[in-house]
Amino acid sequence: MILVDGVETSKKEMEKINPKKMASINILKDQMAIKKHGVKGENGVIEITLKK
Repeated sequence: MILVDGVETSKKEMEKINPKKMASINILKDQMAIKKHGVKGENGVIEITLKK
């Protein structure tokens, strides 16, 4: 699962983001991903926060 500013996004859309506009990237795996995002996070989660 990929989240950009808390909104689920496709890999294709994520790849269009200019890296200079990214403030942070968090990668969650295993139990941490499931704990925070439920069953949808079972394969891992990439959380991207953009600069304002």
